[in-house]
Amino acid sequence: MENRSGFKSQAPRQLFRLGTGTLESTQEPVPNRNFRPWPIQIGFLLSLVCAIENLSWASELKEELVSPMGVTRKLFWSDEFDGVLDSDGKRTFDRRKWNTTHNAGWGAKLRTYGDDGGFHRWVDKDYNPGGLPADQVLDPFSFPEPSLLRISLWKLDDGPVLSAYSAKNLSDEVRMTEKARFATGFLATDDKFYYRYGYIEARIRLPPYRGSWPAFWLMPLDPSVKTPPVWGVTEADHEAAKALAAEARPQKVEFDIMEYLGHIPQRFTTAIHSDPEIGIEFHTPEGGVGDAWHIYGFDWTPTDWAFIFDGKIIRRGKTTPQFDKDHYVILSMGAGGDWYKQEMMSLYGKKVEGWEVDESSMPWTMDIDYVRVWQ
Repeated sequence: MENRSGFKSQAPRQLFRLGTGTLESTQEPVPNRNFRPWPIQIGFLLSLVCAIENLSWASELKEELVSPMGVTRKLFWSDEFDGVLDSDGKRTFDRRKWNTTHNAGWGAKLRTYGDDGGFHRWVDKDYNPGGLPADQVLDPFSFPEPSLLRISLWKLDDGPVLSAYSAKNLSDEVRMTEKARFATGFLATDDKFYYRYGYIEARIRLPPYRGSWPAFWLMPLDPSVKTPPVWGVTEADHEAAKALAAEARPQKVEFDIMEYLGHIPQRFTTAIHSDPEIGIEFHTPEGGVGDAWHIYGFDWTPTDWAFIFDGKIIRRGKTTPQFDKDHYVILSMGAGGDWYKQEMMSLYGKKVEGWEVDESSMPWTMDIDYVRVWQ
């Protein structure tokens, strides 16, 4: 089956991948019928639990399914993150499917959320504004095992690497801020894949550390729907944003399928930013979400929408005419920012010791098993 991106959907894969470990039994026949080898049974069960705990694949790829809202859909697009080999023979993500900058909608390609949004730079191995030696170029994308993409975040220490990625080396088309002191990755399908109505899900493991800010979201593709440059690097950008925001908001809808602040690893948020604002809702599943595999999804029809967590509807509502636009997919990782600070203020009422980003726990990682879209 062909989708509009020109990629063929992949055949179903094996349901479980247990890695390279094996379980062997050395038990000898026991003539005593009253003997019960509990240690062996317990050992086997513990081994099985460990194997299941470390599964990186726990959901079968289906060519057709019934979505959580009861709509029969066919696979339209997916990335199983099997990776491709680059010119150096290193496994990397498929650049035919993803970009590594944020298309801000007014011509700028962002590599940060800027002064207001976060304290990080979005980088990749092909981005070297400071002319660093090849072995010092930052690459946040890796494959710790087959079919699993990892986005890392680490602190930029003072020195040539930090200087090379500073704002002074950037063109006006690639915005960044001097305040950014962490490096990480960003993936978006904006000019490569988009869709309108369907069911999307991703299987993700989040970093449970104070200050971490990963997200899985959808943005409108329509170039006439401009995103206000609220994270620009100059005062003029901020002033322009105020004027543009009122014009832009009625035209665009942003779907935040999963947004997470690691200072509270038990919860995540969903949101629809629109006019009128549908807004944010907090979700606290039993057992929390930090440092564990979960499936985050969004089911979307011309009449209804629903946010999904591990296959269950957790929030739903009615579609409005604003929703009738093509949207593209974003996976992002970040650290700090105004939302994080506002959350801490809401918890403590004032700035307190320990609310800063926890740099001692770095590097952080956000793991993605797959992203899939059915229509």
